Amino acid sequence: MITSFVKLFVFGSLATISQCFPGRIITDPGSIAKQYDFIVVGSGPSGLVVATRITENPRISVLVIESGEYLTGEREFYNVSLPTRYPTGPRSIPPLQYFWRTTTTPIEGLNGRNTTISTGKIVGGGSAVNAMAFGRASKRDFEDWATFVGDKGWGWESMKKYLNKAETFHPPDANFIQKGNVTYNLADHGRNGPIQASYSTIFFDSHIPFLKAEKDLGIPRPKDQGSGDIVGSIWVPASVRPGEWIRSYATNEYYRPVEAARPNLHLMYNQTVTRILFKGKTAVGVEFQKAKGETLNSVKAKREVIVAAGAVKSPQLLLVSGVGKKETLKSFGVPVVHDSPNVGEGYSDHANLPISFTANYPPIENWWNLANRTFIDEQFEQYLKNRTGYYTNAFNNRMVMLSFPHIAPTTYKSILSKYTESRSPARSFLHGNISSSFVPIYRKQRDILLASHASTDSAVDQSANGRYINLLRPFSRGYITIQSSSIWDPPVLNPRTLSHPLDIEVMLASIRFNRKFLTHPEVRAVLNPVQVNPSADDVTDEQLLAVLRNSLSPTSGHPCCGVGMGIVLDSKLRVKGVKGLRVVDSSAWPFVPGAHATQSTAYGFGEKVWHCEAFAGELLLTSRIGCGFD
Repeated sequence: MITSFVKLFVFGSLATISQCFPGRIITDPGSIAKQYDFIVVGSGPSGLVVATRITENPRISVLVIESGEYLTGEREFYNVSLPTRYPTGPRSIPPLQYFWRTTTTPIEGLNGRNTTISTGKIVGGGSAVNAMAFGRASKRDFEDWATFVGDKGWGWESMKKYLNKAETFHPPDANFIQKGNVTYNLADHGRNGPIQASYSTIFFDSHIPFLKAEKDLGIPRPKDQGSGDIVGSIWVPASVRPGEWIRSYATNEYYRPVEAARPNLHLMYNQTVTRILFKGKTAVGVEFQKAKGETLNSVKAKREVIVAAGAVKSPQLLLVSGVGKKETLKSFGVPVVHDSPNVGEGYSDHANLPISFTANYPPIENWWNLANRTFIDEQFEQYLKNRTGYYTNAFNNRMVMLSFPHIAPTTYKSILSKYTESRSPARSFLHGNISSSFVPIYRKQRDILLASHASTDSAVDQSANGRYINLLRPFSRGYITIQSSSIWDPPVLNPRTLSHPLDIEVMLASIRFNRKFLTHPEVRAVLNPVQVNPSADDVTDEQLLAVLRNSLSPTSGHPCCGVGMGIVLDSKLRVKGVKGLRVVDSSAWPFVPGAHATQSTAYGFGEKVWHCEAFAGELLLTSRIGCGFD
C-alpha cells in the first residue's frame, strides 16, 4: 500500500515540474483565436516537435488540436509515466481510452483473422503510450528513402543530424556494460536534445547465454546502433529519464518546458478535427467537435494546416476532407477537392510472431508474475521513495537484427531471383481496386527492397532472446479507406499481411534461424527452453506456414505510410495538388524503416521538417542545421 507521505513527495515534486492548465491550454473552443498562422492536427511526437519549434519565433502563432486528453499529476504518473509495463501490480500499461482502436477487415493471409490496430489518442500521441524503445533506423533505411523520393535530404548524412537534435544520450552504468559487453560511441548520439535516451540499471542474467550463442553463430556486434549500423546484436536505449525513471516523451520534454513562455502556442485537447476546410484547392482551416453530434466549430489557418493525426487517422482525415480517390469520395457524398487516388495506399507495419516456449528463467526475471504480491508492493514503494528497484526497468534493451543473407545464407539469392519484374510482376501482389498509378510506385519500392534484402547492411528480421520475430522490411502493402463521410466512423483498414509471398519466405527462414538460439548448447544448459508454438515438431514449410497464418500479428505497433512522400506528398511533405496542407507523421513515410525505430524516426522527422522547410523561410530564429530541401 502506498503511504500518504510517499504520495505527497512524488506528486508534490511532479507539481513543481508541470504547469497546471494555464490559459494557453484550452478546453473551451470559444477561447481560441479566430485564426492562427498554423494549425497542427494531432499532438504526437512529430506534431509537437513541429509546433514547439515553429513557435520559437514569437511572431508565429500555432494552434495544436488533439482528440485525446492532456494528463498531469497523478493521472499522468500512473497512466503513462512509469517505465514498467507489466500486467500485475501498479503499472504503466496505458488504459484503452488513450488509444484510437481500429479493427481491421478480415486479412486473407492470416486465415481471415482481423485484429485491432492501436494508435495514440492523448497529448503526446504514440510517445505517451508506446513501449519506450528508442532504437535507430539504419543508414540503409534512410538512403533507401532518399533514393525513392529522389531527394538526398532524406539520406543518412542529413537525417542523423535531426535524430541527434532530438536526443540526450545517457550511457549504461558500469555493471550493465560489464555484464552485457556493451559498447557505445558518444559521437553517434545527441547530447543536448529534449528526449532522454537511457539504459536500465537492472540487468537480467538470462541475456548471457544468448550473447554466447550469438557469438558462436557469427552474429555481428556493432559498436553502437546509433551509428546507423544496426545489423547484429545491439543494445537499444529507452526513452526514460535516468534517475527519475519516468517516461521521456513529447509532452514532458518538448511541450511542457516551453508552454508557459509561449503565448503564441495554444493547445486544445479533447477536440477532434472532423474536416479540413478548403477555399478552392487551398487549405484554409479546420472544423472540429468534442464528440459526434455535438456543436461543430471552426478555426482558420493563415499559412498552413499541418496534419499529424497518426498513421490511421491522417489518411482518413484527408479522405473525408475531399482529398483522395474521386470515385471513393463521390460514393460517400464527399465533395472532391482533389483527385489523389493513392491516399491510404501503401499502408505498412512490422508483423510480429510471438514465439512460445517454456524455460527455466530465474524467478526474479518474472517478478511481475510472482504470486508474492507483498514483494511487488515493496518494489513499488521502493521506486516511489528513492527511484530504485525493478520498477525502474522499462525493458532490457537488447535486440538482434539480421539481414536476409544472415538467416538464409545458401538460399537468399535464389529466393530473391523469383521476385523480379519479369518473373513476378508488381501488379500481381496489389489489391484489385488499386489505382494503376500506384503500380509503378510500388515497382520502384519493390526494386529498392529487393536490393536491400540482398545486402548485409539491411535488417529484415528482429528477435530478442528467441521470444518473438518481427518482419522488418515487408513487401506486402495494405490500405486505408473510408466507409462514410464522417471522421467518427472507423476507417476501413486492411494490412494485407503476407499478401506478398516473399514475406512468407523471409518469415520461414527467420523461424528456422530463431531456433538456433533456443537449441544452442549455452542456452539449453542454463534455460532449457521447450518450444511450444511453433513446436519442435513443426518443421516443414507447410507446418510453419500454418503457424504464421494462425499466430502472426499484423502489427508491432509501428503502422505507417498511408500518405507517403513520393506518392501523395512531395519531398517537403506537402500534399500534391493542393496548397497549404502538409502531413508530418509516420503516415508520410514512404515505407517502414527496417528497425525497431519508429519513435526516434518520428522525432527526427519532425525536427527535419522544421529546420528544412522553414515554412517559407522567415520563420526560423536559431540553430538551422542545413538541409537537403534547399
